[in-house]
Amino acid sequence: MGTYWLCIGYLMEKTNGGEDVIRPVIFVQHGLLCSSADWVLPTPSKGLGYILADAGYDVWLGNYRGNTYSRNHTFLNPDQQSGGFWDFTWDEMAHYDLPAMIEKVLELTGETELFYAGHSMGTTAFMAMHHYRPDIGQKVRLANFLAPVASETNMGGPLGWIAGLGIDGIVDGILSMMGVGEFLPSNLLIDCLASLFCHE
Repeated sequence: MGTYWLCIGYLMEKTNGGEDVIRPVIFVQHGLLCSSADWVLPTPSKGLGYILADAGYDVWLGNYRGNTYSRNHTFLNPDQQSGGFWDFTWDEMAHYDLPAMIEKVLELTGETELFYAGHSMGTTAFMAMHHYRPDIGQKVRLANFLAPVASETNMGGPLGWIAGLGIDGIVDGILSMMGVGEFLPSNLLIDCLASLFCHE
């Protein structure tokens, strides 16, 4: 089966109070179609990663398998459509990825517990993780859910538009056109779709 290599981002804090200051650890997990970069791309006054660091937290940013920063595996190639890299489910992110990242952050920080903030799929995976690894849930002091996923009924943007068409049978073909097994990668087609739906 091999192993997916996951990238965990770390946000360096400002030098507030010296090296002896104990900073509570927070792990922040992105949602669907996102990455850890989403927490630091906005300006420091608007990016959640910066806001948390400025508030005194030790900020760690997770990346699920298959996103821009976690496209590695011990032997599977993400550039091959049928090579097996993309043969995973979101459930596996809850079963393996999220517990592995949380355990790694606790190991690196030497802490026994941390705070958690998840957005969208980051909330869904956290809730599902408790089925597989309730021991990890015991190590989370407080989980904060930002836009938890319950239904796609009112979803907007290109994904909502595609879902509203009722074309489930041809979605695989559309996704293949968009990238080699990768869901909405960075390419010309995605850039064109973004220009249609994103106006800021």
